[in-house]
Amino acid sequence: MLRAYVTDSKAALRRLPGIRFVSSVRSKLRANWFDWRHHVKTCGDEDPRELTVIGENVSHAIPYIPTTPRTGRHMLRDLPVTDLSNYTFIDIGSGKGRMLLLAAELPFRRIIGVEFASDLHALAQQNVKTYRNPNQVCFQIEPVNIDATQYEFPLDPLLIYFYYPFDQSVMEPVIQNLNRSLVEHPRDVILVYHNPVLSQVVESASQLRVYAHTNYFASRYAIFRSIPSPSPNLT
Repeated sequence: MLRAYVTDSKAALRRLPGIRFVSSVRSKLRANWFDWRHHVKTCGDEDPRELTVIGENVSHAIPYIPTTPRTGRHMLRDLPVTDLSNYTFIDIGSGKGRMLLLAAELPFRRIIGVEFASDLHALAQQNVKTYRNPNQVCFQIEPVNIDATQYEFPLDPLLIYFYYPFDQSVMEPVIQNLNRSLVEHPRDVILVYHNPVLSQVVESASQLRVYAHTNYFASRYAIFRSIPSPSPNLT
């Protein structure tokens, strides 16, 4: 009962005049502090139509907005798994690499960023080189400059992150590629979809199931997980 009251109170507070503006300013200040503290440059929205890109899908790209450090850290800790040492983290539409750097605070096996804009990819590479964080525990970070529809998913257990990077014309083949990979090589895959506008595309994949839908300080995200492989019949 108390938890419901607190949740309702927070929701009411967010609706007060000026709260969204104050929250936006605080998020920008935190993001700039993140960059200054860790010697990187991840701030700033980008229109992919003004950038050099690989492939023919620029018309289907959504403008790039970096995930806030606070929200990114929360989502990375809101997972249905505690031991990440065997998992590869993949950010689809990784931009300047902020989520790659946030993921490096957790003990992933390795971290990969998939980005089709060469300009953003170059910034991500530079950020990986200059990043300084005493809390970093994963040092194998690899930005990859490729169209997401052409990317072949590794055969490791995966944590995949989307922040609404593109429309349905690209989302469908990407999810189909992932689903095909899961059919051919069953393994644990967790997919975190921030601003899940095209959730139905993910839900239509035969090898993925909804784990949770969450709202964190007005940031909506959905978590999906692959279907466990059937246990072998030992009888």
